[in-house]
Amino acid sequence: MAVTLFDSFHEVRKSACNVLVLIASRHPDAFGNKTGIFLKALIPSINHSHSRVRIAALQAINGMVQCGLTANTVAAHLAPGVKPLAFDHTTTVRELFFVSVANWLNYKDRSKDEDDIKACIESCKIPRFYIPELLPLLLVGMTDVSPDLAALTLTLLEGVGEIYLKFINELDSRKGKDSGRNTEEDDERLMKETMEAERKFLERQKEEELQWAEEHKRAQLAADQLAEEQHPLAAAVGPGPVETSSSSSSPIELVPQTTTVDALKDLQLGNVELGVDHQEFLSAENYETKVQESDTIRTMTMMTALSDVKNCEEFPLQVHEETTTSHMMISDTNAAVDLWESEKQELVSVATTVATDQEGLGVKDASSPEKTEETLQIQELDGDHIIKQSNIMLSTAAISTTEDNSSEDEKNETEEEDHDDKNDLDSEGLQLSEPYKGRRPGGAGCRLMVEAFLEPMISPAIQELRQWTAPTRLGAARLLHTILMLAEGHAVKHLDILIPAFCSAVGDDNATVAEHVIAAVHVLGFHVSPKNWLPLVLQPLASPQSSQPHRANVLVVISALVYRTPHKAMKRQFVEKLCNGLYQKEVCCSDHLAVQNQLLSVVTNIVKVAGNRCHSSSFKLFVLLLQLQSAEGLSRVQAECGVCKVLDMLAKVLGMESARELYIEHIHNLMEIITTGYKGWSSGLPGKLLFQTFMHNAGDTVGPYLKTLLPLFGSCLKDDQDPALRISFLQLLDDLFEKPELGDSWSPLASSIIGELLIPCAVWRASKTAAAIRHAAMVALGTFLRRDLCTEVGKKDSTIIVSKW
Repeated sequence: MAVTLFDSFHEVRKSACNVLVLIASRHPDAFGNKTGIFLKALIPSINHSHSRVRIAALQAINGMVQCGLTANTVAAHLAPGVKPLAFDHTTTVRELFFVSVANWLNYKDRSKDEDDIKACIESCKIPRFYIPELLPLLLVGMTDVSPDLAALTLTLLEGVGEIYLKFINELDSRKGKDSGRNTEEDDERLMKETMEAERKFLERQKEEELQWAEEHKRAQLAADQLAEEQHPLAAAVGPGPVETSSSSSSPIELVPQTTTVDALKDLQLGNVELGVDHQEFLSAENYETKVQESDTIRTMTMMTALSDVKNCEEFPLQVHEETTTSHMMISDTNAAVDLWESEKQELVSVATTVATDQEGLGVKDASSPEKTEETLQIQELDGDHIIKQSNIMLSTAAISTTEDNSSEDEKNETEEEDHDDKNDLDSEGLQLSEPYKGRRPGGAGCRLMVEAFLEPMISPAIQELRQWTAPTRLGAARLLHTILMLAEGHAVKHLDILIPAFCSAVGDDNATVAEHVIAAVHVLGFHVSPKNWLPLVLQPLASPQSSQPHRANVLVVISALVYRTPHKAMKRQFVEKLCNGLYQKEVCCSDHLAVQNQLLSVVTNIVKVAGNRCHSSSFKLFVLLLQLQSAEGLSRVQAECGVCKVLDMLAKVLGMESARELYIEHIHNLMEIITTGYKGWSSGLPGKLLFQTFMHNAGDTVGPYLKTLLPLFGSCLKDDQDPALRISFLQLLDDLFEKPELGDSWSPLASSIIGELLIPCAVWRASKTAAAIRHAAMVALGTFLRRDLCTEVGKKDSTIIVSKW
C-alpha cells in the first residue's frame, strides 16, 4: 500500500489514498503503530501537480491523524509536510487544508459541555492540541488572499479557542479547589515531571521497536533453518540477493493486521524511492508466537504508561497562576498514553466533498447580524483567569494628533507597561482589515493559546523570514502579523528577537513581504509601550558599525512603530529620548537618500502622534527639519513642500499660528549651531547647507542678527576659499537682498557689504573661475543698488572704499 503512493500514475495515487481513508474510517486500529510510516509516504503527494491528488493525499492524512500520531511525528513530519498547502494556488485545496487543521486542533469538540470536559480530565483523556506545531498553519489563513477563506479561518480559529478555553477553565476551577497556590518552583517541578514522563514513554517505545526487530530477526533465522532442513538443494544454492538502502540504517516494518495465514507478510521498506526491498513469508506458528509476545509487550507498556500518568494525577490538574502549566498539560501530558489502546475520538471526515465539511462546521453566513455588529460581547481573562464581560468597539479611524482622543485616565507607569488589558482598540485607530473588522481578533481562547505558546511559534517564523525564497519569507511575514494581532501586549517579552528581525526584513526585495512586515510592526507599535522598544531601535541607529541601508531600515521600523503608537502612550520622556537618538550626527547629517526620506517620515509621525507633548523637544525637531530641508539628496518638492508642511504642523500642535513663530522662539539657540565651524566650511558640508537653508527661510526674524553674521560672510568670501563656496554665498546674498522684509536691516550695513564683501570679489583676476566669481559679485551688487538698500551715508562710504580699489 505504501509503495503505491509513489506511483507515477496519478489515478493510482488517488486510489491508494481513498483506500487509506476507508480503512481509517472503518478500522482505525488496523494500522497499529505504523501510521507514521504511511504519513511519510503520503507527504510527497502534497506537492503533486494535480490538485485532486493533493486533495486525496490530504484526506488520507486526515485518516492517519484519526488513527493517532505521536507528538514527534506531528512535529517532524506532519506540520512541515503539509505546510505548502497553506499557500496552494488552488482555493479549494487551501479551504480543505484549513478545515482539516482546525479539526486536528479539536475544532470538532467545541460542542462539548462541562460534563464532557470533566469526564475527559478525570479519565486522563485530554485531547492533544499540538498548538506550537499546528496552530501556525491555521493562523496563516487569516491573511489569505481570499476574503471568504480568511473569514472562514477566523471562524475556525474561534472554535478551536473555544474548546481550548473550556479545558483551561475546568483546570483552573480544579486548581482553585486545591489548598494553597502553586509557586514558581512547584510549577517548574511539575513541568519537569511531565516532560520526564513523556521521555520515559518515548524510551520505552524505542526499546519496544528494537525488541520487535530482534524478535523478527530471530524468526527469520528460524525460518531459514527450517527451509534448509526441508529443502537441502535451496540451502546449497543459498538465499537470494537482498537489496538494502544505504540511506537507512534500520528498515521500517509494516505488519498487516490480518488473521489470514496465506496473506501474512513482513514488508520491509528501505528508501521509499527504491520501492520494496525484501519480502518473506513467515510460518503460522512463528507469526502467532510473535503476535502473542508483541501483545504482552504492548500490554506491559500500556500499563506502565498509564501508571505514570495516574501517579501524576495530582499535578496535571494544578495550574500555574498564569495557566502555563495548564497549557503544557493539554499539549504534552497525553503523550504518555499508549496510542494502541487509547480511545480514538472521531474526527470530522473529509473523505467526501469540501461542501460537506463546511456544513459540518456550521459556519454562519456573512450577512448574519452576529457578524455585522460593531459592538460584540466577548469573554476576557484577567490575571486570575476570572471571566469577565466587556464591550469593545473596533474602529478604523485615523490617528488623531490632539489630546481629545485620550478620554481615559492615563495609566500609572508600571514595570511592564505593555497595554495587556487594553480594550479601547478604537481609541487611536488600529486599522483592522478583513476579517477582523467588527470584532476583537480570535476570541479569548485563541488569544490565550497564542500567549501560552508565543515563543515556540515566533522563533520558527523569524527563521523563515531570513530564508532565500520569497514565498517562504512572505508566509513568515503573514504569520507574524497574525501572531502579533492575537498576542497583543504579550509580544513585549520577545522584542529582543522581533525588532532585529523586522529591521532586516523591512528592506526585503519583495515589496509584498515588506508590506506585511510593516503591517506587523504597526500591530507591535499599537500594543507595546515605547519604553520597551526604544532602546532596541536606537542602539543600531547610532552604532558606527551600522551601514547606511541598515540605518534606513531601522528608521522605517521606528516610523511604523510611532505611526501606530496611541497618543496617550507617546509620553514626553519617550519623545525626548527618541529625538535625542535622531539628533545624532550619524543620522541627521547623513547624505544617504533613503536615510533622509525615512528620517522625514519619522519626524512627521512624531509630530502627528505626540502632539503638544513634543514641546520640550521642539528645538531638536526644528533643527532636524531644517537639516532635511537643506539636504541635497531630497527632491526639491520633498525638501520644500514636505518639510514646510511638517513645520507648519509642528507649529500648530505647539499652539503657534505659523512656522515663523518657531524661528522667533529658537533663533537665538539656532544661531550658535548654524554658525559653528564656519571657517572650515566647504561647498558640500552639512553645516554650510544648513546655514543657507536657514537664511533662505528665516525671513525677517534674522534681521537683527545680520550684523553679527558679516564676519561669517567675509570669511567664506575670501580669495583663498573654495570658488564654489564663494559663488554660493554671493548667490545667497543676492537672494537675501531681494527679500523686502530685510530691507531695513541691510541699509545700515551698506558700506560694509559693498566695501568688504562685494567689491573684493569683483576685482579682475585671470581664469574663468575668477570671471564667474566676478559675475556673481556684480549681480549681487546690482540687486543691492536696485533695491535702494544703500543710504546717502552708505553711498559716500562706499564711494570712498571703491576709489581705494
